[in-house]
Amino acid sequence: MEITDDDKLLKRIEELVDTKKEEWACKIIKADNGFIIEYLGSEPSTEVITEEDTFDDKGELEAMQKLLCVIKEHFGIHYSKYNKFNLEIGIKENEELE
Repeated sequence: MEITDDDKLLKRIEELVDTKKEEWACKIIKADNGFIIEYLGSEPSTEVITEEDTFDDKGELEAMQKLLCVIKEHFGIHYSKYNKFNLEIGIKENEELE
């Protein structure tokens, strides 16, 4: 079987796609008091999200909310007043337990 220029081009495209995926890769680790995000791209870095002690026990929810917002932004999802739809991440109070 002969390797053609088309085969070489397809192989190169596959290599670029795999490299691009690695640039977006991240690893999330649950810690006792929050989360650790390890970004695995060409410039590896680490971000720590700490759970704050709050009087109303919302610290864990607030840490998760911040984690989701950081991940959302990492993948390029941002609020825009020009978009018809935006992704909203929030904490909703259970009104039945007031």
